[in-house]
Amino acid sequence: MQRPGMRLEVRHQFVVVATALVVFFTLLGRPYLWDEDEPKNAECAREMYEAGNWTVPQFNYDLRTDKPILLYWLMLAAYEVGGVSEFTARFWSAALAVGTSLLTYHLGRRLYGGSVGLWSGLAMATCLMFAVSGRAATPDSTLIFCITLTLYLFVRFGGVEGATQAAPLRRGGYLAMYAAMGLAVLAKGPVGVVLPGGILGLFLLCRRQQVSPAVTTPATWYGRFFVTLGQTLAPPRFLAATLALRPLTLLAVVSLVALPWYVAVGVRTDGAWLVGFLGKHNVARFTGSMEGHGGPIVYYVFAVLVGFFPWSCLLPIGIYRLVLRLRTGAANETRAADTFLACWAGLYITFFSLASTKLPSYVLPCYPALAVITGKLVDEWLRSRSLVPRLWFRWALYTPAIVGLAIAAGLPIVAHYLLPGEAWLGAVGLTLVAGSGVLVWLARSAHVDKVPAAFAGMSLLFVVALTAGLASRISLHTTSPTIVDEARKLVGPEPHLVAFRHYEPTLVYYAGSHVPSVGTAEELDAYLEKHPQACIVTRDEHLAALEEALQEKPQVAARHRRFLRRRGEIVLVAPPASRVARESDSLKVMR
Repeated sequence: MQRPGMRLEVRHQFVVVATALVVFFTLLGRPYLWDEDEPKNAECAREMYEAGNWTVPQFNYDLRTDKPILLYWLMLAAYEVGGVSEFTARFWSAALAVGTSLLTYHLGRRLYGGSVGLWSGLAMATCLMFAVSGRAATPDSTLIFCITLTLYLFVRFGGVEGATQAAPLRRGGYLAMYAAMGLAVLAKGPVGVVLPGGILGLFLLCRRQQVSPAVTTPATWYGRFFVTLGQTLAPPRFLAATLALRPLTLLAVVSLVALPWYVAVGVRTDGAWLVGFLGKHNVARFTGSMEGHGGPIVYYVFAVLVGFFPWSCLLPIGIYRLVLRLRTGAANETRAADTFLACWAGLYITFFSLASTKLPSYVLPCYPALAVITGKLVDEWLRSRSLVPRLWFRWALYTPAIVGLAIAAGLPIVAHYLLPGEAWLGAVGLTLVAGSGVLVWLARSAHVDKVPAAFAGMSLLFVVALTAGLASRISLHTTSPTIVDEARKLVGPEPHLVAFRHYEPTLVYYAGSHVPSVGTAEELDAYLEKHPQACIVTRDEHLAALEEALQEKPQVAARHRRFLRRRGEIVLVAPPASRVARESDSLKVMR
């Protein structure tokens, strides 16, 4: 017979998984591929699929060193089953996002209890940036799942409970945890082992310091800080924490999982892939700002406030409660869990704040920790309203309405310049306004305990409306699918395309073939010599340069406004008449 607690746990998991399925799979294949990363990843997997190549990543039929192999393997498997499409390219990102939401539930349940797990899982599934990453053909969702799995296994095998012992994990825990780390290395590279390992090491150091605090306590806060820091990082403790993680086991298991592919791709490319990935996309990104993605030291404070929305309305209160519990030493039964979450979120945000290249997605692997912190707050509030200051509680209820009104007023203005005729998209902000109204009404009624459920419902409606509905509509304005369709109507089902002083990765994916990007008359002439029936894709600002390169007036077949640009057009130019005529004459001579 099933225990009552077990039945409740099953219901909680059902709610979390059902919510996540709605968020991540609603209209998943409807929007066209976005930005640069999605089409590059999807096209890389398509080219590997076409060639039967499961080892060397390539894009536009050239070596691609941006990402390791795990994402491409997942896409290849999806392509094998369902063919090449936007849905199959995104399928595993969405499926693993559902898995991460469920893991977040189990993290909260094991650290604090079932109720905390429920709210943690719901917060994870319905926060904005994670919803975006879970619906994108990028490695972010895969990496987040692998790192969350790694840290969950640490908790699952008694790591938080046994953090002050020489060997904190029970039998089998190290192998399972480090196997998950190996997958993270296949998903994103060294960061998959460096940061989870750093979190675990920092946590073990902090727990040992908490168990054996300093004998003398300075009067000033900075004195206490430096004494605590010095004691925490004392060589004997540092060595003990390092040995507790069994570094040789870590090295052996991670190498067993990840090293074979790294060796294989290094051999197949004569080391070129390793140099490009480890040098440019790891060391260079940390030491220098790449592709204009820089920012101030406080960048990730604002990135989290936006990315974790709407739950970021509650997050500052949750962090306040976490710090208060750690400072006062109260609720010692939760101190280990509080320390674990603080190390997880703190190390991630600090590490990437020090890096020169900054992107909101870099700190996504700490979102499960933020979700559990928020879930703990909701559980505390349901148990005792007095634990949350009334002013902060009101702020959490009214902020969604403020943001919703800003979206409802601002998005039509943005659409006027970038997406003419789509001003109605601002209506997505009304989900927040209506949701906030329901929250305020519940807070003033006898049903105040329903506020968290209503907050979760509002978050669900908002992220689905934004990431599924609004994204699907906006993607209709992308130019590459339309340009490729018009080229097919113009010259046949398999057109040759060449981009002149213009480049969009989506053009390669939707063409399904090599699309060279040329910038000079000589390069264009060389390509047209081989493919005289090729259509040319360029921008209106380069038509004069194209006419000079062709030495004839370009025959414009179609024009389309540039996607999400205030000015400019993408132009499809028919195969140059002189080249077509020359090819026709050559064929007559051959006959």
